[in-house]
Amino acid sequence: MISFSDWDSSEKYQILQTPQEIYRQLLAICESKKRVRLDFPSENSTFSATITAVNDDACHFTLSDITPAHGEGLIKKNMSFNLQCIYQGIEVICQKLSSPIMADTTTAAPHDVIIPFPERVRYLQRRSAYRAVIPAHTFIRVTLIAQQPKPTFLSGQLLDLSITGCQLQLITTPAEHPALAVGDIFDHVQFITPTDHPIDCQGEIRQVSIKDQQHINIGIMFLQLSGLNQRYLQLYVNQLQRWANREDETVPDA
Repeated sequence: MISFSDWDSSEKYQILQTPQEIYRQLLAICESKKRVRLDFPSENSTFSATITAVNDDACHFTLSDITPAHGEGLIKKNMSFNLQCIYQGIEVICQKLSSPIMADTTTAAPHDVIIPFPERVRYLQRRSAYRAVIPAHTFIRVTLIAQQPKPTFLSGQLLDLSITGCQLQLITTPAEHPALAVGDIFDHVQFITPTDHPIDCQGEIRQVSIKDQQHINIGIMFLQLSGLNQRYLQLYVNQLQRWANREDETVPDA
């Protein structure tokens, strides 16, 4: 069960507090179709559910298929609960959720429960995927395309890669420095692996690092990655991992 002391743990959680940040994380869980865990500390009970809709205008989300079924009754009695989900190596915790909103019976399923956004969300990237460094002699161009809030087209060099994300370096002049921030979404992250497989998916900025006046490094988390793209990435990452292991074996002991 998620305890209240989890909010004071030594792990480096990011605290998300703006409605837009919270909306993006809940939407990512919704789109991943991963079930979430619901803990009721006062009842010492745990349930699971699915987030089936997220409304950014009204700042609420919908829980469906609550299992066991009597968890729905606890929520409707306004009992406080905690929500946790781990998806794509990311852990999200929402605490002290309550105050269900009356569902619109014309659009909501009979057992759906609508919950207001929490005041804050804890976010932790748990990287379990192998992250391969791209060899210095291999140049892979990455293209980033976004339509909102304004059309953006960026190009950079891939530095490292895993099946969940990548790091790339943008080469710009000071006047061309784009205004990039953690949480920005790109409609397309595009590149072609040396195994001649095209990758095209959505991506979210998880890190921005300005190295100097001409170089910006950004970390991207892949979103909406198709099964075919996952297989292509896994093939190339596995190849890089084998090369790295082979090189380690040839290094003599000190």
